[in-house]
Amino acid sequence: MWTFKGLPSNLEHVRVNAFNEICHYPPWFIKTNMSDKEDLLPDTNDRQDLLQRLADLTQANQSLQREMYELKQRHLDRLNSFSDGLYSLDLVGNLTFVNRAIEHMAGRPAEELLGRHYRNWVDPSIFAEIEAGRQRVLQGETVRNEVEIVNDQGQRYCLEFNAGPIWLEGHIIGSQGILRDVTARKQVERRDQENRKLLDSLFNAITETLLLIDFRGVIKACNATCAYRLGCRPEDMIGRESKKFIPFDVYQFREQQGLKALRDNKPIRFVDERAGAIYDITVYPSLDPDTQEGQFVIFARDITQQRMAERALVESECRYRSLVEGACENIAMHDDEGRILFLNSRAAKNFGGNPSDFVGKLLHEVMDESYASQHLAFMQRVMNAGKSETSEQYLVDPEGNPTWLRMTVIPLQSLEKQRKTAMVIAQDITPLKLAQEELKLFRDKMARAEQLASAGTLSAMVAHEFAQPLTVMRLSVQNALASLDKGNPDWLKGDLQDCLKEISNVSVILERFRSFAKVALERKNEEVMLGPLMDKTVTLFQDNAKSLTLSVDEKSFEGLPRVWGCEKDLEQLFFILIENSLQALGGRHQGQLHISAKSVDHRIAVQLQDTCGGVAPEHMHRIFEPFFTTKGHQQGTGLGLCIVQRILEETGGRIDVDNRPGEGVTFTVTLPVMVASS
Repeated sequence: MWTFKGLPSNLEHVRVNAFNEICHYPPWFIKTNMSDKEDLLPDTNDRQDLLQRLADLTQANQSLQREMYELKQRHLDRLNSFSDGLYSLDLVGNLTFVNRAIEHMAGRPAEELLGRHYRNWVDPSIFAEIEAGRQRVLQGETVRNEVEIVNDQGQRYCLEFNAGPIWLEGHIIGSQGILRDVTARKQVERRDQENRKLLDSLFNAITETLLLIDFRGVIKACNATCAYRLGCRPEDMIGRESKKFIPFDVYQFREQQGLKALRDNKPIRFVDERAGAIYDITVYPSLDPDTQEGQFVIFARDITQQRMAERALVESECRYRSLVEGACENIAMHDDEGRILFLNSRAAKNFGGNPSDFVGKLLHEVMDESYASQHLAFMQRVMNAGKSETSEQYLVDPEGNPTWLRMTVIPLQSLEKQRKTAMVIAQDITPLKLAQEELKLFRDKMARAEQLASAGTLSAMVAHEFAQPLTVMRLSVQNALASLDKGNPDWLKGDLQDCLKEISNVSVILERFRSFAKVALERKNEEVMLGPLMDKTVTLFQDNAKSLTLSVDEKSFEGLPRVWGCEKDLEQLFFILIENSLQALGGRHQGQLHISAKSVDHRIAVQLQDTCGGVAPEHMHRIFEPFFTTKGHQQGTGLGLCIVQRILEETGGRIDVDNRPGEGVTFTVTLPVMVASS
């Protein structure tokens, strides 16, 4: 029989109904008015004695009532002081007793709970389960279970209850039980389960190997990564000796390290390459919390890829240093303050020392102040723009020799975002510059040679043009002499005037020839009007190119903007192209050359279209080669179109060729206008 603890042993017989019956006596026993029954009492002495006894009994009864009341209050106070809930039910299921803990759980006072069926305070979803347990209690069983309830205030409780029957004189008259609030414990258990799951997931998600081994070599725990690398499942490994899964030499070595860690009571770290990969291993000593026996945790990180990357980085750095140190260029790295961060040996040698002598110094400390400022400004501009840039710079080396450098500045990405750096590659192009100067002189000589060849052609024209005025001059002089002999001064005056006129014509012809044949001592780019220049060039051929019909679309040249270039070079360019068409005829038939111009996208395109037979297809790819000609030694040097190409390169223009074999060629010369070039 289940009973409340704490009742005195001599009051066990009044456990159930002590509070209701023991303090209630029959009315006749308590009444003291005995006047109507005096005849039933003994004599006076006996009656006084009986009354005294009755008064003593009444006083004893009152004292007993007070003791029972105080005992009841103490018992109730003790029951109400319990943190666990105490209750009792009658056979129907109505509540007959609850302590304050039950009131708190239900969120209602005892007056609203007592006398009402317990179903009013239980979630309908669990009532059937609880009622089945109550029926088992009424059959004499003791029931233990856990339920979750929500009171009227919305508070959720997880309760653990023990219920048993209430016996009276061998009969069950109800049920009673203890409700223990295990909400906090359940929350802790739930959090513990969640933490365990989280730890298990983290334990198995770690990409490093984790292995717990006792001092006998038996595996006590391992993560999924460890099992995967050994080709097993974790459940197949736990409880078995580790040497069954690891090569013996590897097992033996790692076991020795583990025992050493236990003996020294400190972690041991080493790198092991004997398992077909490279592992960074740390062995941690520990104690089994249950048996206090030694065990150790092996933490193995696969660093194979890291070591391969490190080796590749070292090899790359070696190749990089070999490349940089073996380069013919001067290579350096600077920050945005002009501080030298790196210098290859060649650059250091040019500065007159070793790389270590200059690293960390500012540009102003190792080179001329003016050049250092210019160079630093160039680097800072490139760093801010974030785009590589190349320029050619002239300076004088420490020995006083003039030097040309081609400087390429490349902005670099730095791990320090606030710090800007750049690599400078400086190539000594002094020999190249000298070669370019020589090439320029050679080109001038070639142009002069072509000009002289053209002058040979012009000399024939001039001879032809001189024949007529010289004949007129000769005849005029003869007539003047004859007039002197005859004494006719009027005729003499007319003949001399004719002679002066023809002399003027000869001067014009000579100036035209001299202007073309002279060499410009200094080429100077300036604004050039193409219309007058083309008229001047065409005039050289108009009287003598009998087999070539020249036509110029003068309207197309009107209103064109001025081009930017050297006037003498442009005159020679168009002379060569016109002469090229004339020579292409070879005196075989008549040909036409039409010249026109138009403005296209801030450029002037001059088109020279002839019908002089064109160029053989097999020769097209060589027409701009120096000294290539199909005209024979008497007509050309093979330098004409080469010079044309050179002039256009220097002017910033270009030439396009449209060849029509058997018909003719169209040369399109495109020149920059004055605004774009300047």
